[in-house]
Amino acid sequence: MATTNTSKSILSISSPGTTLYASSACDSAQLTRSCNSYAASVKRNHPDKFGFWASLPLPFIAESLQEIDTALAEGADGFVLLTNYQGHYLGDAIFDPVFAALNDKRTRIFIHPTAPCTRNIPQNATSQCCSSASATNGSDENAVAVTTHQPATPLAHA
Repeated sequence: MATTNTSKSILSISSPGTTLYASSACDSAQLTRSCNSYAASVKRNHPDKFGFWASLPLPFIAESLQEIDTALAEGADGFVLLTNYQGHYLGDAIFDPVFAALNDKRTRIFIHPTAPCTRNIPQNATSQCCSSASATNGSDENAVAVTTHQPATPLAHA
């Protein structure tokens, strides 16, 4: 940083972001948490040199809402958002709870462009997780939970 006369750097994850597991909210949330935790430790160890824009495990809403609180508690300077998440663009109503939470906390947002989604929406992808954003119809206590989101572009699990 001294060589380039850079006094401070803001760390962030750009495209493809931290939601590399399109069918697993849990894996996406864990990867996001790991990246944000690491960035927070760099900022904590070098507060005059580094800050960070936290990532969110979008399009998984419940996991993203939890990560907002955790990342802010760790000192995030704001959040980096991509222009779309598995084919859901930022204006999609599924993100309303996330934007409401970010607005309520008066956070800064940095929007990073990413490739447009050009694939078909799969009908069999699910997003249930350890802290799943799922719902039932409430009429049967034995009802099977249904997911509240289906990713638009499945990625292969390595």
